[in-house]
Amino acid sequence: MLHQSSESSSILGIIALVFCYGLWQLKAWVKTSTLFLSVFGLISGGGSNAISILFAGVMIDYLLQPEVKLAFGK
Repeated sequence: MLHQSSESSSILGIIALVFCYGLWQLKAWVKTSTLFLSVFGLISGGGSNAISILFAGVMIDYLLQPEVKLAFGK
């Protein structure tokens, strides 16, 4: 039987794989979800270290670029 932390890590890993695949396939729902999660992470303080804050900021900036919007169909 897996420990709770192992189970939650496995679930988060599967979700991350789904998001990665969706981004690779340029699915609009993943772009929207990634933007939401990045903004939520910044606002909620979930990224309490500099690396997390930097990564979320870079993701938001990148996903809002005009070329990226066009690639995702918006």
